[in-house]
Amino acid sequence: MKPGEAMKRDAPDQAHPAQARPAAVEPATHRAPDQEMTGEAARVREAQEAFREFDPDCFWYCRKDLTIGPGDVQWVAETLRKYGDMRAWRVAGRLCR
Repeated sequence: MKPGEAMKRDAPDQAHPAQARPAAVEPATHRAPDQEMTGEAARVREAQEAFREFDPDCFWYCRKDLTIGPGDVQWVAETLRKYGDMRAWRVAGRLCR
């Protein structure tokens, strides 16, 4: 192709690939995030949230950037029960289900 020359298309009604529209997709059902997760993933997420929420009372001795994974859920629950109040105990109970 020479400079200044427009690109030729195979068919006049064919759109440029950058302008192509994706195929129609079925709309996703709207669910709360916890309903989409597996039980273990939901517990890990709840343990991460509890770690952040109860940090001043229960996790004061831990690094703030600690990553909570599946193997840490039991430890988070035990720590909530050891240092936490009644609300922390309830969260610990949900983690141990």
